[in-house]
Amino acid sequence: MAAPESNFSAALSIWKDISLSELQKTMDAQGLELVENQKESMVGRKGLADKTREFKKIPEEEKGQAFKTLLKAYQTEIDSLTRRCKTSENAFLNVYKLLAEAPDPYPLLDAAVDQTVKVAEAQALEAEVARLREENAELKSKLGEVSSLEAAKKKSESRVEVLETKVSPLYFNALNVWLIQHRS
Repeated sequence: MAAPESNFSAALSIWKDISLSELQKTMDAQGLELVENQKESMVGRKGLADKTREFKKIPEEEKGQAFKTLLKAYQTEIDSLTRRCKTSENAFLNVYKLLAEAPDPYPLLDAAVDQTVKVAEAQALEAEVARLREENAELKSKLGEVSSLEAAKKKSESRVEVLETKVSPLYFNALNVWLIQHRS
């Protein structure tokens, strides 16, 4: 049983270190930055396309100077794309580093849910045991009452027997005396 508890503890430690709420905040900020970078990329690409079209319209003798400007615009856009790409890659790699060694939380959560169900069942059983103990105590009390009544009944029955044995001869004698007196 130590192995599952150890795995559970290790997984909890890893997920604590990941700090999912902090990771989500970081990813939210990075997500906003990525969206902004996408907008910048579209604007930059459109700007390059416009400059390229303008360059094509320039007469051949003026293209030498315009080419340097166009080349500089491409270099600037490539630098911007590289910076944006690096931002995206770093964001991905940071999340990957955190999650790469983390265990799948599903089995842990499933085990926790199972334990919660078992605890609820145990609490219900404990309540049932308490109720049954109370009922058992009541029945023992009633059994004690019945036992004392049974003992009193036996005592009374034996007393009746004793009295009957004493009364029977007296009764028969008295009956005989009465019969004799009334016959004559």
